[in-house]
Amino acid sequence: MPGGFCVSTGPLVNIAPGADYEERLKDAILEQELQTRGNDDLHCTIETARMSLSPTEECDEALAETMYRLTLRDNGQDEKILHETSADGKVRVSFGISATLYHFLVRTFQYITFHHPITGLIDRGSEALDEKAESESFMIAEAPHGTLSMVAYRNGQLQLG
Repeated sequence: MPGGFCVSTGPLVNIAPGADYEERLKDAILEQELQTRGNDDLHCTIETARMSLSPTEECDEALAETMYRLTLRDNGQDEKILHETSADGKVRVSFGISATLYHFLVRTFQYITFHHPITGLIDRGSEALDEKAESESFMIAEAPHGTLSMVAYRNGQLQLG
């Protein structure tokens, strides 16, 4: 991950990118002693630009992964493609994570779910559509941690994410 990684259960721990990055990341995660207490109670947000969107009605996960790989340049790493669906079930967000890191997290935490921040923006956009006329155009943008995420709607349809 070029931007590094942050993990927190209290004070924020930053892991800078560079040599032996994944090993330092694994050590930092283990040092946090994160505990899960039940099904799906550890949530991991993957902030990455390596993502694509697809309509759930026309594309299953296999086709969405094929589209992801055709759209994005190979980054030279073994990558695990994850999928998350918007709350209204209309949009699938496909995003990549290092396969090594993914397997470490799944082994370490039995109950973990993965999210991409754009999904939350899509969900907020969908909620806003309920309050606006279908002909309205609008955009929602967010810039946490130095990363800009945005969604744009025109005539009630998602145009950019």
